[in-house]
Amino acid sequence: MESLNKQVSDMTRFYKSRLTYSLKCLRFLLCQGLIFRGDDESESSENMGNFHELLAWLDEFNDDVKQIVFKNAQGSYQMTCGGIQKDLINSCAKETTKLIIEEVKDDFFGILVDESSDASGEEYLAVCLRYIDRKGRLIERFLGIVHVEDTTAASLKSAIQSLLMGHSLSMSKIRGQSYNGASNMKDLLNNALQRKDQDIIDAMTLVSPTKKQLQNLRSDGWEDFLSRVTSFCVKHDIEVPDMDGYYFPPGRARRFFKKVKNIHRFQVEMFLSVIDLQLQELTNRFDEVNMELLMCMSSLNPANSFAAFDKQRILRLAEFYPNEFSTVDLMKLDFQLQVYINDLSKDVRFQQVRDLGGLSCMLVETNKHKIHREVYLLLKLVLILPMATASVERVFSAMSFVKSKLRDSMGDQQLNDSLVTFIEKDMFLQVSDESVLRRFQDMKTRRNNF
Repeated sequence: MESLNKQVSDMTRFYKSRLTYSLKCLRFLLCQGLIFRGDDESESSENMGNFHELLAWLDEFNDDVKQIVFKNAQGSYQMTCGGIQKDLINSCAKETTKLIIEEVKDDFFGILVDESSDASGEEYLAVCLRYIDRKGRLIERFLGIVHVEDTTAASLKSAIQSLLMGHSLSMSKIRGQSYNGASNMKDLLNNALQRKDQDIIDAMTLVSPTKKQLQNLRSDGWEDFLSRVTSFCVKHDIEVPDMDGYYFPPGRARRFFKKVKNIHRFQVEMFLSVIDLQLQELTNRFDEVNMELLMCMSSLNPANSFAAFDKQRILRLAEFYPNEFSTVDLMKLDFQLQVYINDLSKDVRFQQVRDLGGLSCMLVETNKHKIHREVYLLLKLVLILPMATASVERVFSAMSFVKSKLRDSMGDQQLNDSLVTFIEKDMFLQVSDESVLRRFQDMKTRRNNF
């Protein structure tokens, strides 16, 4: 009996060791966004794929590994087959996402959503979370992707709800949404909005100057623009049309096109039309209500010893959140704001704080977020408002790397798992091998347990 118990104990120990070494190889490949499988994984193959080759390298240089893998492990107990790999990868992704969800807990959060297609042309919806962590830091994390059949509003809403519910996140906690929100903005405004850590106050200050520049370009920019284009065409031997001549579209019969001069076609129908579209886009996105909201937000700006502080505007800002600030809460906030500004404006630790993100962190660091609870809640609600979809755009950049045309047969679940661990590498590295192995064991009934 003692001999049998020892044999069982050794089998369990070897099983866990094989599983652990397989996991370590997979973790390395996941962090690098590398492919796992090979076209030919037989023992006679010259290249069995990254996973098997990496495990073979460990086998060659590590005696502990050599004793328990490949030839020293029988059949399915090698723990290297495709099914085992997928389960381990899925366990890695779920443990990584678990850490992210634990950071959000039951607090408010924003979502950033965008849609795109992979190397094989399949449509995917990517969702990122925007929230404030325990240290008061503004965080954006990739939650996952969803394969969608079409991009109608109903389909997208259903996909988002399904993904959030799958991670025990409540739709009622969403306080900010961005759906490809800044894709039409260019240059300085675009760069500012696309920064992951962008302070909404700084971005707001760029809206009016951008609109003014566009208006100036519309009024006085045509002659200079035409001169630059003409110089470029002459330099590169490109024919320049006579602006006083009539415009005729190439490849179409002249009788089917209205008779307009080139100057009208290029200046009015193209140059001015494009500028008008840009101005209309800015006006739609930053209407009177949005601008009022942004101006109220600016009153929380801590720069220059809280020079922008405006009690009435902050109270107005709180009114935009009736679910969080009842009439009684607004009365408490009214009283608390005066105490808040008197306290923080005299505290030297806040004198070097320049933006809302820094203010949030300093409030938590000094434990003043517990004293000024209503103000801190309002600050969090402002910070989680998504400005753009830069994070989800980075997801699709990662997707083109993780799922290239050479491996477009990767399934939806494995693609999602690979992206989670690759994009949120810093969180993945915090996940212990033990927690991954426990989840792996609990996924289904295994031949061995430990």
